[in-house]
Amino acid sequence: MAKKIADAIQAKVTPAELERIEKKPTENVLAYDYYLKGMEQYKTETIEGLEEAIPLFEKAIKNDPEFALAYSQLAFSYFYLDLNKTEKQYTEVINNYADKALLYDSKSAESLIAKALYYINNKEYQFAIPHLEKALEYNPNSSSVVKMLSELYANAIPNTEKYLKYALKGIQLDIAANDSVNKSYIYLNLSNAFIQNGFTDEAMKYINLAIDYNPKNYHAPFLKIFIQYADHQNIDKTTTQLVNEWKKDTTRLDIMQEVGKFYYFQEKYDSAYYYYKKFVKIKEENGLDIYPQENLKIGIVYDKMGLDEEAAKFYNAFTNYCKIDQSIYQPASLASMYVHEEKYELALAQLKIFASKNNYQYWILLFSEKDPLMKPLKKYPEYEEVMNKIKKRFWENQTQLKQSLEDKDLL
Repeated sequence: MAKKIADAIQAKVTPAELERIEKKPTENVLAYDYYLKGMEQYKTETIEGLEEAIPLFEKAIKNDPEFALAYSQLAFSYFYLDLNKTEKQYTEVINNYADKALLYDSKSAESLIAKALYYINNKEYQFAIPHLEKALEYNPNSSSVVKMLSELYANAIPNTEKYLKYALKGIQLDIAANDSVNKSYIYLNLSNAFIQNGFTDEAMKYINLAIDYNPKNYHAPFLKIFIQYADHQNIDKTTTQLVNEWKKDTTRLDIMQEVGKFYYFQEKYDSAYYYYKKFVKIKEENGLDIYPQENLKIGIVYDKMGLDEEAAKFYNAFTNYCKIDQSIYQPASLASMYVHEEKYELALAQLKIFASKNNYQYWILLFSEKDPLMKPLKKYPEYEEVMNKIKKRFWENQTQLKQSLEDKDLL
């Protein structure tokens, strides 16, 4: 089937990759049957499905102890059971199964992804990249590897240029071989990569394609609201759109915290608290470790509501986040922390460090100066100077990226 798809989309398949495509994952029919049953449960993308898939994959490797693909899927399953949890339970389990997968098939995309997931689960993102790059070297048409690299550069190791590079590669590999739902999510990812780099028109083009291919796409309308904001920059209008989108599914934490943030930007702290309170309650009840970069804003809102003890917890959490953050955004976060502590000279020093960075998100330009926390810095002439430098650097990087994309006929 994989070979037929490669032929259909006229992918350039190397002889070594063709050999891996044609390689049987196991000679044991019973092991493969258990594997397929496990995959049925795994693909439900639910906790219950993962819990039912695991014993089936275990039966597969019991019947074939050298079944690399089954070991990989066990690593994947335990990774997703741990995903976004504050307390990780399965890091070593993931590592053990990943090592087994690599032992029996060191060039398989799935084996190398499994090892990368171990490092991701351990928040050692920089060690995941070499395994994924090796996976792509051995399997240059692997959409799964491209998707993971894209997501890592979008979130864990933020680099907007590399994010767009892999999002574009994903669309080149994937589109012809996917159904309308998968096409929708591929276009969504590409739209997000474009808007992070400040390409508003291209982002709008692909988000509309995402919605056209799948009107039920869970995330596309949410992203479209932000792309529209980049165009009109009307914070009241965007807040109303976000609230309306949230009302479609009031369990959505991603929208909930964004609505809280937009009310925070407008200094409507009562409204911000309404959404942040819901967000915090669900996050704590489920032991989730998500959006740590927002803890300072949440703390300020709780402070404004007279909840001093709760606010202090968020401030401490944000300080701890700043200490361990290894991304390009650490200086910007530290600047916010120092402003809150009224250490304005230190805050300006951190902003100057951030101004020397490259490939940061367009949202920095759109929202940094909206933050009411930054008001005390505006009395310093250096503040306007450093913010102008940040903007100038962003657009210089975008100009270079645009030229590179045009040279390759990608824009």
